[in-house]
Amino acid sequence: MSAHERVIERLCNIRSALMASPVVADMRVLHEQALGDVGYFRIRGTFVNSDGFLFMERFHNRDGGIFVEKYAFHWQRADGSLIRRWDNAPHHPEIATFPDHLHEGSEDTVLPHAAVDSFRVLRMVEAALSMFLNPSSTNPQAPRTP
Repeated sequence: MSAHERVIERLCNIRSALMASPVVADMRVLHEQALGDVGYFRIRGTFVNSDGFLFMERFHNRDGGIFVEKYAFHWQRADGSLIRRWDNAPHHPEIATFPDHLHEGSEDTVLPHAAVDSFRVLRMVEAALSMFLNPSSTNPQAPRTP
């Protein structure tokens, strides 16, 4: 498989993972590009609890593997207030995991965080929103949904 084919495959896998996720209510690809061994996407959507998201990732194929070089995964409430944003913009050199970091609850609360990619963030959001998928798992008295 060529480097370009690996990039296209990753773009397809990201779209497929979001479409198949039980926490994604809807999504729209704003931009997607595969140029040689470089891929880029911006996807906006809504989770099942009405929270919004914007996922952005730029990556390239290096030595047969995918390397994510730039990312921002923004998760916000329906009113627009920030829940979390994982990114690696180089504007917090004081953070131990620089340039990777997490904005937790507000732009001003910046925490160290290991590098992530779209698949890892989606798994974290799925875990956090699992109560919307199976309310009985957090409350034994809650009615089961089909």
